Amino acid sequence: MLVDGAVEQRLDLRVDPFFDRISLLPSDRGLDLLRIAAGVYAIDRIQRRNFRKGGFGVRCLAVKIEVRQPDFWMAPAVVEQLEQIQALLTGDMWSFTFEAISACSQGDEHQGRLEWPVDQTVDRIALYSGGLDSAAGLAHRLIHGNDRYGLLTVRHQAGLKSLCEGQISAIQNLLGSAEIPTASVVAGLRKGKAVRLSLQERTQRTRTFFFCALAAIMARAHSVKDVDVFENGVGAINFPLMTGMMMGAFATKGSHPTFLREMSSFCSNILDSEVSFHLPFGGMTKGEILKSLLGHGLDGWLSSSRSCVHTSMRVKGIQHCGVCPACIERRQAFAVAGIEDETAYQVDVFSNPPNSGTEAAYFRLYREEAAAWIATRPSALRRMGWHLRLTNVPADQREQVEALWMRHSQEVIEVFGDAPAGALVRTKAAA
Repeated sequence: MLVDGAVEQRLDLRVDPFFDRISLLPSDRGLDLLRIAAGVYAIDRIQRRNFRKGGFGVRCLAVKIEVRQPDFWMAPAVVEQLEQIQALLTGDMWSFTFEAISACSQGDEHQGRLEWPVDQTVDRIALYSGGLDSAAGLAHRLIHGNDRYGLLTVRHQAGLKSLCEGQISAIQNLLGSAEIPTASVVAGLRKGKAVRLSLQERTQRTRTFFFCALAAIMARAHSVKDVDVFENGVGAINFPLMTGMMMGAFATKGSHPTFLREMSSFCSNILDSEVSFHLPFGGMTKGEILKSLLGHGLDGWLSSSRSCVHTSMRVKGIQHCGVCPACIERRQAFAVAGIEDETAYQVDVFSNPPNSGTEAAYFRLYREEAAAWIATRPSALRRMGWHLRLTNVPADQREQVEALWMRHSQEVIEVFGDAPAGALVRTKAAA
């Protein structure tokens, strides 16, 4: 795929392995959805935000995409929902127009794939990333549920293929489960801004739009409607630690219930088939999910997952820094669950917590906010109310979210202890 405008960029999208593992090729409209989602993802990666003027780095992105059915995509209701979904994810202003692909074969006639063997039929689709939530979520469903899953992996990082394949093979052997059908897509920039990571936008908030579009196409191919996103409730709601992070793209909403609700409606309309995205662990903390797996002999397997935000560490034998937000949540979850964490960390936050720099500031604020929440400080409760309203969480679900946050805050203090004396002054100022 070629992205052309102020920047020319190629996106390699290898979907043959994906098409080989689904039972029915997508309709023209499904192929259009794939093309749009991949294009949006590429543009999001190559158009950097500008924070130099003290703003929120909001971008105004006018996009024209070639599709097979331009008349459908230019319908006001379709364009409006597409633009609203991107605005929710990225905090940017998007406008879309569409034109016909030249010499494109029209029609929805595609030859169906041969049916999978009976023991490989699926009842649900799930996104699988190789992270701790993905691993724990899949293990929980295999142990406690009767669902037959088809997994989707989008390989946007080097090494993700071997990581996910190894984990899936290992969990099948550990639990004695049937083979889990897995489809994969490879997506990566080529030339252009791909030559240096510093030229790319780091937030990349539309990545989950791309992933969910692929999952919806996979679900449609197998005549199933349910797609699971294995994310804990704290990560899904993603309540920012500071008021300023509520705006723009400072905090991801990639697994937020509002995004999944909008994506369900959008994909169902596009594919003429009901698709429903679910958060089966939306009412649990990461530690509570892991605790449900205690005693099943999965300690080492869970430790094989990846969580660190620093995906390109160059320390031999170490894939986790130990002090980024994702590593801190990971350490907390293992401690809460009472599961031995065999992960190799560059820094042990228990024995050698950071005492300066960005990592120390985050770790302190993380504990400050937990203490403020447990003390039911008005500022913390008020900020939560703002966040839930800004992200359109229904009023009847807010009490459940607050209860979840209280349990999570208690975990923070139990595992890491209180923040240093006098640190709450900063929390009050931030609130």
